[in-house]
Amino acid sequence: MKTWYIIPARKDSKGLRYKNRKLFNYTAIIFPEEVTQQVIVSSDDNHILEAAAKFGFSCIKRVDEIAQDNSSMKDVLLDAIEKKTIQPEDDIVLLYLTYPQRKWKDVEEIYQFFKDTKAKSLSCSIDIADHPYLCYFEVDGIYGRQVVPHTLYRRQDYPSCFRQSLFVGIFKASEVPKVNDSLLCENTVFFKLKRKVIDIDRDMDMVKFEESDDC
Repeated sequence: MKTWYIIPARKDSKGLRYKNRKLFNYTAIIFPEEVTQQVIVSSDDNHILEAAAKFGFSCIKRVDEIAQDNSSMKDVLLDAIEKKTIQPEDDIVLLYLTYPQRKWKDVEEIYQFFKDTKAKSLSCSIDIADHPYLCYFEVDGIYGRQVVPHTLYRRQDYPSCFRQSLFVGIFKASEVPKVNDSLLCENTVFFKLKRKVIDIDRDMDMVKFEESDDC
């Protein structure tokens, strides 16, 4: 069994132009030298692929069909499994570039949780500010319809909820065909993040990160 660290890095982004170019080094520098050859970068951006090669990472030139705004990350992972001959029993650690606060110790801790729980699919979870029971769909501008229909009025009766975070995702390679486009399946376990993390998608997220102690 091998462990592969896959970095998806599409060329452009509507929220923040060329954000993956700007963020690449924050993730690239976290890897210890002994795992460098296990890192795979999937990108349609020659700029990023050249940077990845300088770090000694393995590269996949992503085809246009899986480099669109609506492309599925599941398809990107399946493409990497095929092109790099990743075996069914191998582990895949997915590391989006949009989490520049992530350190190697975070990856190690979450991967250990994955192994301790004997999981086949893992995502992360974060606390939510507003419970979905308090949220409504807007109807005709002046009405509302509950997002989750219920009759409970005491907050202490609400079930515990969380939001998915792709701070780190981990999968048995054999499990990837079974996940949905949110990279989840019925056996997915969730690692609860102990601190707030910034998922960079817009200019204001980048500003927030640059002003943080983690930058």
